[in-house]
Amino acid sequence: MELTLASAANDMTTIYQREKTILPYERAAVPFLDGIKESSEGMKLLGNVLEFNLRLHDGYGIGTPDDGGDWSEPRQHRAVKAQVTKAQLDAALLITIEAEAAGQGDGSFTGDPLGTAVESCLRVYMYQKNCLYLGHGTGRFAVVAADANATDTVIMDLPEGCFQLRVGAFYEFADLDVGGTVQNLGLGAVEAQVESIDLLTQTVIFDRNITVSAGWGVYVAGTYGKRKPNGMRNIVDNGALTDSIFNIDRDDFPQVNATMLDNGGALQDYDEALVRDLLVQITQKTDLVPTEFWSNEGIRSEHYRHTTPDRIFQVVGKGEVPGYNIGANQDELAFHWAGQKIPFKCDRNIPARSLYALYKPGWRKHTLIPDDWLKQGGAQGHVMLDYAPAAGGVTKSNNMIGSLQGNGNCSHKHLNAQGALLNVRDRGSARD
Repeated sequence: MELTLASAANDMTTIYQREKTILPYERAAVPFLDGIKESSEGMKLLGNVLEFNLRLHDGYGIGTPDDGGDWSEPRQHRAVKAQVTKAQLDAALLITIEAEAAGQGDGSFTGDPLGTAVESCLRVYMYQKNCLYLGHGTGRFAVVAADANATDTVIMDLPEGCFQLRVGAFYEFADLDVGGTVQNLGLGAVEAQVESIDLLTQTVIFDRNITVSAGWGVYVAGTYGKRKPNGMRNIVDNGALTDSIFNIDRDDFPQVNATMLDNGGALQDYDEALVRDLLVQITQKTDLVPTEFWSNEGIRSEHYRHTTPDRIFQVVGKGEVPGYNIGANQDELAFHWAGQKIPFKCDRNIPARSLYALYKPGWRKHTLIPDDWLKQGGAQGHVMLDYAPAAGGVTKSNNMIGSLQGNGNCSHKHLNAQGALLNVRDRGSARD
C-alpha cells in the first residue's frame, strides 16, 4: 500500500510506503493479513454484504444394488448461505498550520512535522487493523483481571493480557463483550489514556484514577458495539468466543466449528505429541491439512524449549576453541505432517498460551474501499487535508485535519480444517 501526499503549490509528491514507514515498528506490521489472498470470487455483493455458499457436507446417495436391482436413492448435499459484512476502519490526523510552519526540517522520515503526523497516523491505523483481524469480531483488545477502585493501575487478564494495548492510546471499558454498555470509570469519564504498560506483569497505568470491575472488556475509545471485521479468533472458534460465524449459528451447524483443544481449562506443557494430536483431530474431520501455525513469541519459544537438544561443541584443532554459537533460524521452524511442512508464524499481538493451526488457502480478504486518505481538495494544497470547522461552525479554524480510511472484511470456506491448542504453558509471554 502506498499513500500519496501531494502539494499543489509545486506539484511535488511524497510517497509514504507502508513497509518503509512501519519497518522499525514490528507490532504495527500485518504479516497475518498480508498472507491472505484478496478475492471475492463466487460471492454476491448485496449492499455492503457479501453472500456465498458454504458447503457443510456431501450428498451420500450410495448403496450396494444387486444385479438388476435399483439404483441407490439420491441424497442432497447440504449448504448454507454465509454472509460477510464490510467493516469501516479509520485513523484521524490533526496538525495546526503554525506547528507545520515552525517545525519544518525538525526531522522524521520526511523532515517535517506533517510527515511525522502522517507516519504516526499510518502506524496506528495498521496497528488497529492488525489487532482486529487477529481478534474475534468485537474489537475487544484486553480483559480486566481484578477489580480496581479509584486507581490508575489495572491488571489485565491472560491470555489476552496487554499485548494489543499501546502507550498513548485511549480506551473504553464495557461490561459485556456483546450487548453491554460502555462503563463510567468515575467522575463521568468513559475513556482513559495509557501511560505505561508492563508486559511482564500485564499491568497498565492510565492517565487518571479509574474504577473498573473484573471481566470488563477493553476497547479502542469510541468503537464499542460498532461493526468490526472478522478475525482469526472468531473464524477459528467453536462457540467459546462467538455464537455464530458468517451469520451461521454454531450450535445449529457444528460443521463450521474448529477443533479447539484447551485441556479442560488447565495449563498443559507444549510438546510434539500435543501438536500431533491437534492435527490428528482436525484431519479426522476433513482431508485438508493445516498449512500454517500462528502464535505469539512465547509459544514459539516453547517450541525451542522442547526441540533444543543437548549441544556438543567439538574442538577441531590444537589451541582452537569453539564459538558456542546457539539459537535457531525462526523462518525455518516447521512441523512435518502428512507429507507437508507446516511453518510456525509469529505475531506479537496474538494472545498468550495459544497456538493456532490455520488452513491458509481457505482464507479470503474482501476490500470494498482500499486503505487511503479521504481527499479533501483543500488546505494549503494538501489534497489529503482540510481546515477543521471552527467551534461555532460559521468559519474554519487553523487546524488541518485528515482521515485515513478503509473498508473490508475476511472469510473462510473450510472452517473445520482449522483448530487451536489453548492453555499451553507460556513462559515467555505469560510468565507461566
